[in-house]
Amino acid sequence: MTTRAPSRAALLVLALALLFVGGCAAPTPGDDFELSTGLSVAPGAGAVVGFAQRIHATPRERYDLVLDWSRQSVDAAVSPIGDEGDTLDFIRLGVRYRRAGWSARFGAAWVRAQGDPERLPGGRDYGGAHFGLGREFALGERFLTGPEVLVHYVDSEGTGTSGVLTEFVWRLTWRL
Repeated sequence: MTTRAPSRAALLVLALALLFVGGCAAPTPGDDFELSTGLSVAPGAGAVVGFAQRIHATPRERYDLVLDWSRQSVDAAVSPIGDEGDTLDFIRLGVRYRRAGWSARFGAAWVRAQGDPERLPGGRDYGGAHFGLGREFALGERFLTGPEVLVHYVDSEGTGTSGVLTEFVWRLTWRL
C-alpha cells in the first residue's frame, strides 16, 4: 500500500482550524474546550475523535468551532457495499449551535475513499460541505453523550465525481 501526501483541501481545513482556534476563547478555565470520541456507522463502521472550542455562549445557547475525524471500514465484514480493505476517512471543520440539548452544525468536509466503497469511487480525495443534527444528554457535570446524524455532499478533486454520504455518530464528550 502506498501512502499519499495530504491533499490541498485537507491542508486548507487544517490551516482554517488553527486560525479559528487561535481566535477563540481561552481553553481554561471553564467549559471553553471539549474533547470527544465515539462510534461512527453508515456506510461502514468505525470511530470518531474530535475537539470543540467555544466561540460564543449565553445562558441558553452556545456556538462552537468543531474539528473532528472519523475513519470507517467499509469492507464486506461490516458493510454489504464494500470489499476487503475499503475505508472512508472524514475530516470536518465547522460551527456547531447548541440549545436545550439539541445541536446543529455545518461546515467544510474532506473525505478520502480508499478501495472501492461503492458510494464513492475509491482512491480519491473529495471536498465539500457537511450538515448535522444531534441530541445530547448530560452525564454529570463534565460529560455529554448522544447521537448525531451527519450528511456530506462532496465532489472529487479534479474528476467532477460527486456524492452524498450519511454518517451516524454516537459521541461521548468531555468538557474541560
